[in-house]
Amino acid sequence: MNSQPNLAPADMTISDRQVNEVVVRRDQHAGWRLEVPDENRPGGVFATIVVDKESALKLAADMYPTAKVRVVDGPPTT
Repeated sequence: MNSQPNLAPADMTISDRQVNEVVVRRDQHAGWRLEVPDENRPGGVFATIVVDKESALKLAADMYPTAKVRVVDGPPTT
């Protein structure tokens, strides 16, 4: 049994739009960012920060199972 709460509908952002691509990258302060395009958010991105890359990839797969996940392994951008 999964103890994680269901955080979002299967492949939707908070604005209920279809998600085609999710970007996972290092955060400039700490951890890893999960980024989803959303023109209604500051900077045009809905971002969630998690502790490590594995957690970001799992969250991307759980929240957006039909989206392409692009991983940016370089240093964080400012």
